[in-house]
Amino acid sequence: MKRLFYLAFVALAVFACDKPGVEPKPKPGPDDDQKEQTGGYDSISIVLKASNVKTAWADGDALQVYCVTADGADVEAKYVLSAGAGSATGTFVPATGVTAVPKGGRDYFAAYPYDEERTFAQHNTFTVVVPADQTAATPLFAAASEATTLELASFMGAVKFTLTGDAELKNIALEDNNSNSILSGNVTYNAKTGKATFKNASATKHEISLVLPEKLIVDGTTAPLVIEVPAGTLADGGKLTLFDMNDNAAAVIDIPAQTIAAGTVNDLGNLSFEAVSQTVDLSVAGTANCYVIPAAGSYKFKAVKGNSNEAVDAASVEIFWETREDTLAIEAGTIIKSAVLDGGYVVVETAKPLVPGNALIAAKNADGDILWTWHLWLPETTVATIPDPDGEFWATEVMDRNLGAMVPTDTTAKALEKSFGLYYQWSRMTPLVGPFTVAGTETTGMEKLSQTMDYWISHPAEITEGDEGANNYLKEPLDYWGGEESADGSKTMYDPCPPGYKVPVYDNTYGMWIKRDDTTWGFNQENMWFYFKATGITFPLDGYLSASKSQSKYGIRALIWSATPGIGDEHDVRGSAAFFDLSRDSGKYYYHSYFRYAAGNIRCAKEH
Repeated sequence: MKRLFYLAFVALAVFACDKPGVEPKPKPGPDDDQKEQTGGYDSISIVLKASNVKTAWADGDALQVYCVTADGADVEAKYVLSAGAGSATGTFVPATGVTAVPKGGRDYFAAYPYDEERTFAQHNTFTVVVPADQTAATPLFAAASEATTLELASFMGAVKFTLTGDAELKNIALEDNNSNSILSGNVTYNAKTGKATFKNASATKHEISLVLPEKLIVDGTTAPLVIEVPAGTLADGGKLTLFDMNDNAAAVIDIPAQTIAAGTVNDLGNLSFEAVSQTVDLSVAGTANCYVIPAAGSYKFKAVKGNSNEAVDAASVEIFWETREDTLAIEAGTIIKSAVLDGGYVVVETAKPLVPGNALIAAKNADGDILWTWHLWLPETTVATIPDPDGEFWATEVMDRNLGAMVPTDTTAKALEKSFGLYYQWSRMTPLVGPFTVAGTETTGMEKLSQTMDYWISHPAEITEGDEGANNYLKEPLDYWGGEESADGSKTMYDPCPPGYKVPVYDNTYGMWIKRDDTTWGFNQENMWFYFKATGITFPLDGYLSASKSQSKYGIRALIWSATPGIGDEHDVRGSAAFFDLSRDSGKYYYHSYFRYAAGNIRCAKEH
């Protein structure tokens, strides 16, 4: 029976093959699977795990997709988000001009965000740097056998928390109680196995810091904060240290032991703290006639004259004036709440939270005469310097704003009053407020009268042209700012700049002091600013103060003093300056000397 059944089966098969109109089916070849997968992935669905720090896509997101081909080659392509912004699932397509990764590969990987310097090796391994100072989330990775859908996850864990207290914070550091735990460094990550290995132990750290993009004002409860940490850390607990704007530890908070898993965020809940009150010594890095205060708090500085060791033998100190650099009414104590003498130091307390502005502190003897003054500068944004690696503009880097300005001049808009800064008659250490409203003693215009420097120190709010025809408010043309040709340019006791900075001397080998054309300088008359193209340093056209205390040439001129007296015949009555003028020389910038009674601006440079 079995034999008869077999013969019948063969006969039927032959009959079917020979039947007219029926095409025989071709035998499968070894490359058929590959042929069915020809072409590339013109779109890929990329999914963010709900436990990631990043939970939604945003316009402009881009990533890398890798294919390990059947013959073992690595193919990489940049993909960009085309749909799904605001969602955890996004559709990504090849960037313009980029060829899609091919289908039919052995393995597929994705890495977010896109980084053209990223290293991919051994068909599955990425090299990643987990920085000790966190400014952005750690990269996310995915691995799969095909790329229709890829799910991104992090090899790091994270802790999330809110803070309740009263402080202004610069950064937050997280430390593991186990000194053997590694929180940052170089990592190799196998995306197929999910194994992360920290390398180069000498470069790793046991502490990781969340660097805040701008100061965090904690006045109640904050929005949630997240710090990423490697899986397996904090098993013995840890501690959070909150650092204020002066890099002092404002508070330390204990973190309980817990399990940190890759791709998960542990919620620590709300963490309350009471900030430690500290008095910050502003003069620890050097004394000066001006000090920058970055945040609300208590501060002190040595009661000495400028950068000298000569003590000011004062009986008391007082807040002489305060200004926000605007024309709105201001009350006493708005910026500086108090100022007292204590053990050879001037101790001041700012308003809380910080109110940006300027203040002048006056030291007095028992009879109420002013012996010396100090300028306190509380900027709205952090004072920085402008990079100048080739030394085109000046021998050292200069500040990004005029002395006393709240913000740098913005070249995308009209120059604001708060970018003007304060005003200085040549060689005086004490700023004049100018057109701004003050709480305290206002600027006073005087009869034409020349006086000694001691007089002007004891009368810090007065301004004058000087004796008739002399145009010099000083009786003696001394080198108060150290800019004489015979001097070495060192900072003097009368210099108005903060520690580490000074008024730059005139030197026509640098762009700051020589006439240039439009190829070197740019200007915007409508928005009232000039800028040096090579470095981007910008100056507002805020004019200068005349002896009548009014603002002259507003919108057309700027006068930036050097430390050097006028050159040649102008030595005794003029000061050398950088001079911007839209009403002369077709709006050019040039070196100029001008009468010392004019109160112009100062752009401080690093000491050298």
